[in-house]
Amino acid sequence: HVSFVTMRNQDGSSLLSDIRDEKEQNGDGGPSGVGMDGEDLGMLSLLQRGNDLESASQSHTFTAKEKKRLMDSESIDYLAPSSRVYKYWLSQQAWGRHWDRWLVMACIGLALGIVGFSMHFLISFFSFIKYHGTRWLLVRTHVIIGWMFNVSFSLALVYASTWLVVHVAPEAAGSGVPEVMAYLNGCDIPNIFNLKTLVVKFLSAALAVGSGLPVGPEGPMVHIGATVGAGLSQGHSTHLKWDSGLLRRFQNPKDKRDFVTAGAAVGVATAFSAPVGGLLFMFEELASFWQQSLGWQIFFACMISVFTADTLHSGVS
Repeated sequence: HVSFVTMRNQDGSSLLSDIRDEKEQNGDGGPSGVGMDGEDLGMLSLLQRGNDLESASQSHTFTAKEKKRLMDSESIDYLAPSSRVYKYWLSQQAWGRHWDRWLVMACIGLALGIVGFSMHFLISFFSFIKYHGTRWLLVRTHVIIGWMFNVSFSLALVYASTWLVVHVAPEAAGSGVPEVMAYLNGCDIPNIFNLKTLVVKFLSAALAVGSGLPVGPEGPMVHIGATVGAGLSQGHSTHLKWDSGLLRRFQNPKDKRDFVTAGAAVGVATAFSAPVGGLLFMFEELASFWQQSLGWQIFFACMISVFTADTLHSGVS
């Protein structure tokens, strides 16, 4: 960065304020700019724009308006992994807390392997109808009819995908990666991990990709994976108002965050058939809290997911 664009003195005061004070003392005009010539007004306008910039090495001081915006945003209370109190509490837990965590990771991998296979199967089904129907019409009818069928079928899939998002679950809009990243950084965004969002995300992604749009299922699979990880690890559904009574030991922000992290990584691994790729993507791009033990558990879940999806693909082919 260039230090002079901060428009601040070494003591942190604004150069714009200094110029205005000097003008007042010399009788050349007040803060409103009365009595200043065009050159002075132009300089003040330039400094006013630059006054909003700060040096990268300078700590930002929040204004009252910024503090109010921060207070209006709900955050998640995470347990710090380095907390001595938390480490002591974790050491007093039964050994079963460790093996059932691996079991939940395996279930997440198995479920996302089935979900990934189902999405690719549905996309292939829509593409089969579209291209084989168009080819059949081109051979047996006029080329205009085949073209109209191709365009109309694609538009119908796009409309269905858009309608589901707009009217059923607006939380399913976009890839979902920014929402997952915000959650992993502590922002409590409502309704991004409920069952309705999961179903709409799955169907809208399959419809959009099957229509022929220049999009892919990789981004939505991150959101779907995070939703599956959040749902399976908690053992209950707030949308359905159902509670299995199981896995209550994982119903805390820290454990839920870990399983959401695992689900997002497994979603990437399933989309690209790359267990190591899913682990590295989560480690480098999304996760803000990481432990070595969590890395091994996520890698295990990614391998289960890719193995399940590849087995199903080979069985169908």
